[in-house]
Amino acid sequence: MAELIIVIMSIVLTVGVVLIGLYVGPNMETGVTSKAFAQVQTSVSSLESLYSAYGNAHSGATPTVNYGAADGGILTTFGQVTPVTPPAPVGFQWSYGYNATRAQNWFCLSATPQNPGGASEGLFKAFARLKYVYSPAQYFVTQGGKANCGSTTSIDTSKYSSNVALTYFVTPAANFSPASIPGLALWLDGQDASTVMLSGGTVYQWNDKSGNKNNAIAYSSNRPTYQANTATGFPAVAFTGAGKQYLEVNAASSIALTTLDSFAVVNANSYGPDTGVFYQNSTSTAAYSLGFTGGPSAPVYTFGVTTSSAVSVTPSGALLPSATGLYEGSYVSGAGVSASLNRVTGSQTLSGPLPISAFGLDVGRGAPSSATSYFDGVIGEIVIYNHVLTAAERLRLQHYFAGKWNINAVSASAP
Repeated sequence: MAELIIVIMSIVLTVGVVLIGLYVGPNMETGVTSKAFAQVQTSVSSLESLYSAYGNAHSGATPTVNYGAADGGILTTFGQVTPVTPPAPVGFQWSYGYNATRAQNWFCLSATPQNPGGASEGLFKAFARLKYVYSPAQYFVTQGGKANCGSTTSIDTSKYSSNVALTYFVTPAANFSPASIPGLALWLDGQDASTVMLSGGTVYQWNDKSGNKNNAIAYSSNRPTYQANTATGFPAVAFTGAGKQYLEVNAASSIALTTLDSFAVVNANSYGPDTGVFYQNSTSTAAYSLGFTGGPSAPVYTFGVTTSSAVSVTPSGALLPSATGLYEGSYVSGAGVSASLNRVTGSQTLSGPLPISAFGLDVGRGAPSSATSYFDGVIGEIVIYNHVLTAAERLRLQHYFAGKWNINAVSASAP
């Protein structure tokens, strides 16, 4: 509460300062530059505070982007944090968005439709001076007005231009989580005991943290258990293949995907010829699935999808029983299907959309028609997105998994 009060007070004080000397004549460009310079700095600080306050109030989730909102998405997104919008120079408006290539959110200052003249020379000079205040990797003055908000291509600010926008990239939240990346369809987190519902020592429901309510539910008496100290070294949900234990996520549009990126932290005790970690469908052919083939003598990890025919991708490298790994699988029509295990990747080109299935997602088994498809081991976490992540998004998520589960799952330094 104290943090929210401070944010609101700082915005109100900034509004008061801006109202002083609102009219600016043609001979007052120096005054415009100084006032705009101070105003934008204060507003950026307030916007950073709003972003941080939202994340703290929502378990690290990234504030939702509302493109096309009349207010630029500021009050639409942050209204529950503050009823006051940080001020902007006359004829300009702040907006909020996301750059997937950088895996980073931004705030942008651009001219309103009622201000076709754009920035005065004094205001442009203020924008140019701010380049020396903020990091060159964080602050950009771009050509093209609002259409170029979120761009990282700066113009030569030694030459005046009226049709410009100011983009400021927010410092990524320290409490990054899968919810920090837009498009989260499913998030099952075994380390969060509050999401695992128990009855008689067995799991009857594993709640989804994505906000889509795709909870994994036990519809039979064959239930997994929740163990505080598993082979992963952390709390997780443990399945017994012989006991045919599994959970089901009910059919929902949020998991009936035609493009996806999926991640699973898994520690298997043994491998059947067609073992499934998760399997989307309820027939003999899965729209998408992650699991193992080859049987106990020569197990391999596969991520499979079905368009007009079924295709599975297997990364090179041997699987080791009782070793915790980060398993990844993605598909986008035309670009194909790819899979990786702890940074080792395999891929195959495949065109065509996935069938939008009316079925749900099984967790802990593969094809229901197979008696050998039940998973034996521990599932620590499952994360599925409704799009393929960018390199920057993937890298941030790999760092998240590596630190949380103590596994070597990072392909390079985080951006």
